[in-house]
Amino acid sequence: MAVTYEWVIEGLDAYPKMDNRVNQVHTVHWRLNGVDGYSATAYGTVGVQYDSTTKFVDFTKLSKDEVVSWVIDALGEEEVTRLKAGIAGEINARKTPTSVSLDLPWNN
Repeated sequence: MAVTYEWVIEGLDAYPKMDNRVNQVHTVHWRLNGVDGYSATAYGTVGVQYDSTTKFVDFTKLSKDEVVSWVIDALGEEEVTRLKAGIAGEINARKTPTSVSLDLPWNN
């Protein structure tokens, strides 16, 4: 089976008022979860940059998909690939551990 990934937006930090805009998001707190029998996660934050070409979306109209696209754009495809590989590696290590802790035989 393959790892299934899910982006979770944990929180948004915003400027209450900036450039005639209300609640302008400047930081996204994200989590990338992976599941394949076992689970693993990566967590981080990215800054949101605005310029004259950036389309401003009212905070109350933001969608999860839009915010996730900000995260992916900010991280870049190479970093997203690295994060997913790390999560998959952690899951694989849990599936096929190279070291385990055993109960002491004289405690049975």
